[in-house]
Amino acid sequence: MISHICATFLVLCQIHITDLQDYQTQFINQITKCSIEYNAMVDSPNRLPVFLVIAQSAFESDWGRSRFAVEGNNYFGIREYDKTEPHLHALENADIMVKQYLTQCDSVNHYMELLTTHTIYESFQTELFNQWFADDININKLIDELDAYAENPNYKSILKDIIAYLLTQPPQ
Repeated sequence: MISHICATFLVLCQIHITDLQDYQTQFINQITKCSIEYNAMVDSPNRLPVFLVIAQSAFESDWGRSRFAVEGNNYFGIREYDKTEPHLHALENADIMVKQYLTQCDSVNHYMELLTTHTIYESFQTELFNQWFADDININKLIDELDAYAENPNYKSILKDIIAYLLTQPPQ
């Protein structure tokens, strides 16, 4: 149970985040707030580890500084395929649209719901459930199940590097 609480609510964790820029700290605080609010509203097996949410949003939005994040509150690069829904066009390819959200938390909520409900992420959902059932949260194993999320062949290793960066312990 402690593993679940630590992974989803960032409490009781012996973690020290160091060497972050002010904009990164502010970004982490906001994404954490949205993630915790979402996790508090769903059943335990559907709660995502907050560090996973932070890592993906940090990479996808350049710590909240990308155009999609600034203009559309889209922190995960989530695409939009319905032209009647709020969206932004990619500058390099007008055929690519990403969802536009009213708030940062709307983006976080949609991302978390997407990972826990969409059939394309079924292997991720299975791994998440198995980890919750075993009370053994392993974010790197969850990342290994994100093949369908991005086209970048280095995506999973980049996310793992971001998490390692976030979890760096100060010298003792």
